[in-house]
Amino acid sequence: NALETCSEEFEGMVRIRKDSSGTQLKWDCTDGFWILRSSSSAASSSNYFDTTKVFNPDVEYGSHTDSRDGRVYRTVTISLKFEKPDGRKTITVFAENLNYGKMITGENTQSDSTKFCFDDDPWYCEHGFGGFYTWSNAMKFPSACDSVSLGSENCPSVFTDYTEELLVSGEDVAALYYKHQGICDDGWHIMNAGEWGSLAEINNGGSFFNMFGSAALPYGGHLLSANSSGFSLLPTGLYDFSKKQYKDKDDYAYHWLPQENGPTTAKYFSVSYLDYNKSFGRLKGGYALPIRCVKDY
Repeated sequence: NALETCSEEFEGMVRIRKDSSGTQLKWDCTDGFWILRSSSSAASSSNYFDTTKVFNPDVEYGSHTDSRDGRVYRTVTISLKFEKPDGRKTITVFAENLNYGKMITGENTQSDSTKFCFDDDPWYCEHGFGGFYTWSNAMKFPSACDSVSLGSENCPSVFTDYTEELLVSGEDVAALYYKHQGICDDGWHIMNAGEWGSLAEINNGGSFFNMFGSAALPYGGHLLSANSSGFSLLPTGLYDFSKKQYKDKDDYAYHWLPQENGPTTAKYFSVSYLDYNKSFGRLKGGYALPIRCVKDY
């Protein structure tokens, strides 16, 4: 269904109308569109979390202002366990998921510069969950790349940018370290498997969610994170196109990786209170997941 546009002067305002049965419906003006508060969205409002606990007050955060829309993100610089071949000892990352693009509701087809918000509720996009994107949208590739291999006739796009240290390591290893900008702002790239793995190295085998997870939401329904790193990872869940529903909130933090798993699947990083995994594959166009951005080096 086409979304009705709303002018800038109404941004953030609510419009109330009744449907044919007399039921009162509320519409939010968000990113230039009137978005219906769905029944699932209304129900979720009782589950809003304490946003004062998203970040660690004892961590010194930086900030980055997105050059495209002026949105300000918190960033955090994390010391690595091992020095990299280029001499780096730290990594600077967003301390929240990217929230770029106009919100559309889950039953719609994503296009360039659009996003989903959990439960079709803009509140979640604005409070750490960020946008949910199809893989091709996150990578800023043509939508055809969700159904065919990169470098094919219908999807000529390929990954090319990875660190010099990997040029002699072979393509399989290089694929873990692609520095692909995707829909991140200039000077930033989508967090890759190697960078997620660097966080896991810091953890020394402990619970990943405890060091890197936000204390605002309990993982697994009962475990709150210490968030000592300040990374502030939230268990956002995902959007499932086949079921036309948002799911796995409070249980899993998923993030797309700039890495194919097959012609129609791509890899993603998954965190639960039990474990983490950076090698799962999901249908590129079958799910919408968040992403994190890393400062270029």
